[in-house]
Amino acid sequence: MKDAAGAASVFVLALKPGDYEFYDFQFFSSSYSPTLGTTYTSVQAREKFNLPLRLKAGNAYYLGEFRSLCLGASLCGFHWRDQQGRDEPLARHYVPGLPTLDLLPLDYRSAAPYIIVPLPAGAGQNTLHETRP
Repeated sequence: MKDAAGAASVFVLALKPGDYEFYDFQFFSSSYSPTLGTTYTSVQAREKFNLPLRLKAGNAYYLGEFRSLCLGASLCGFHWRDQQGRDEPLARHYVPGLPTLDLLPLDYRSAAPYIIVPLPAGAGQNTLHETRP
């Protein structure tokens, strides 16, 4: 799938019930320069993080969109978004009979700053209300 922001894939994996985790990532890239030839680089999280997942029997889960982004040569991570409305029909196209997907709620705070999650509605706004007698 391609859009103005880049290309992406939708993955469907059959996993046994149990405890899983996201714990690290590594980005690989290559570039070509006439003077240097092809150079290869990799970037990974500076600190380990642990994002636990508990999968229950009989459930099908949607984890979300993880879009990679790099802000310079050494600062890379993922921007997470809920794109289930877009992704579930694509998954069903490739896996007929796929059960209804539930968004798996994860606490992404342990993965900051490597996984960036949008603030909940109203979270970034000043919600203090002035009261006067």
